[in-house]
Amino acid sequence: MSSSVVVEADRPQFGVRGLSKRYPGTRALADLDLNLVAGEVHGIAGQNGAGKSTFVRIMSGVETPDTGSIVIDGQEVRFDSPQDAQRAQIYTVHQELSLMAPLSVAENIFMGDMPLHRWGSVDWGTVRREATESLRELGIDIDVRRPVSSLPIGHRQLVEIAKAVRRDARVLLLDEPTATLPAQEAHRLFTLIEALKQRGIAIVYISHHFDEMYQICDRISILRDGLKVAEYPAEASEHNAILRAMLGSKGESTLRLNSAAGVQRMGEGPASDEVVLSVKGLRNEVLQDVSLSLRRGEVLGVSGLLGNGQSELSSALFGATESQSLEFVINGKERHPRHPADAIGLGVGLLPEERKTQGLVLPMSVTANVTMSALAQFTSSGFLQRSAERRTANDMRTSLAIKTSSTQQPVANLSGGNQQKVALAKWLVSGVQILIFAEPTRGVDVGAKAEIYGLIGEFVRGGGSVIVVTSEITEALMCDRVLVMRRGALVGEVARDDIDERGENAVMEYFA
Repeated sequence: MSSSVVVEADRPQFGVRGLSKRYPGTRALADLDLNLVAGEVHGIAGQNGAGKSTFVRIMSGVETPDTGSIVIDGQEVRFDSPQDAQRAQIYTVHQELSLMAPLSVAENIFMGDMPLHRWGSVDWGTVRREATESLRELGIDIDVRRPVSSLPIGHRQLVEIAKAVRRDARVLLLDEPTATLPAQEAHRLFTLIEALKQRGIAIVYISHHFDEMYQICDRISILRDGLKVAEYPAEASEHNAILRAMLGSKGESTLRLNSAAGVQRMGEGPASDEVVLSVKGLRNEVLQDVSLSLRRGEVLGVSGLLGNGQSELSSALFGATESQSLEFVINGKERHPRHPADAIGLGVGLLPEERKTQGLVLPMSVTANVTMSALAQFTSSGFLQRSAERRTANDMRTSLAIKTSSTQQPVANLSGGNQQKVALAKWLVSGVQILIFAEPTRGVDVGAKAEIYGLIGEFVRGGGSVIVVTSEITEALMCDRVLVMRRGALVGEVARDDIDERGENAVMEYFA
């Protein structure tokens, strides 16, 4: 844990009381009480969908709560816009930074507050001088004349923080600040956070990296399904206690168990000995010499907390992002896919994490989305056979139980679970033998989750092979094997036979 807080922890300066927020069909936050103290780093942990992002949006003024209030120095306040939050000296550094990339560092730091000469023009000398001083006070040495676009992501983040500090921030919310940072840049950030504490700034630190939270936080609150379920002093907190608070024993994210079989699984195994995909030494800016193999009929889980390289791995295996490897063999052919077309030609399909923007064309019909990856099958003499397209789409609608009034309905009008089924149907029609599912059930309800797991099982029973890339522990434990990722590297493997009835041994390694 970091050094002692500047202000006594029993004197909250900021906080929320009874904060609740619902979206259609989802409870995002429920009666949340949370105190922040000047000069303290308060960590917030929780699985995906626990309510962390909703809390940040409300504190930032992006969202308004249904009930409850924000409290500053004992007074209830209401934010109707981000400008309201900033006037209250509450600033947020999001994962997607809000800097203006084409402008200089100095211009970003003074954005909306440019010093002017008496005749109305910008006093650029003062802008650059004071911007430099603001950075140096925080131990940051950056040429303020450089455009933000030329800076590495870590330096951009420091500029965003300096911008908030210059505006006398009293509360700073850091949302997954190290998700894309290399170790050296993360260490620089931690040093800066310690300096901000000494200035008396209250910091909210949201992260999936437990080692970071133990290192820099003073307290850790755990959210689960919109509820605050526990709070621990960071120096006295036990790893297993936090894990159990995060996971719980009930709720949508909890794996359904039966006493005889233990953890359920997607496939029926055992998989054959035939290896259909093998990669050695896969690397890029995020991945660190990843080696793995996938057998025919296997459901291979790749898991890790968000931001540890799972998304980059699925993209690299599909040829959607640049990478290098020592060996890359797909279905007996040694070829490193440099483009998604290469992977598709080798029999590999990807259901991406962002299905709405990367896996589907929302304004187009169900039919058009289902057949888009196999148009050659529906083309004769250069003409698209619309009737054949419709027959295939209707067959997929029936076999996958896609709920839609018509296959001519735009995919945008379907629920998240049915959109995911359409994305799967696209690959089934194309005839791929290997499917990579990135966060396959994110944003879908419990019933749709069960259906998607069933469809994965049907695919492998038909001779297919699946890689499930997921940050959900319970989902990973339904696979035949689980590979654990941390900071872009594979750090462990949990064999199916080693998963105990409740999966706790695998959970421990997952978060290690």
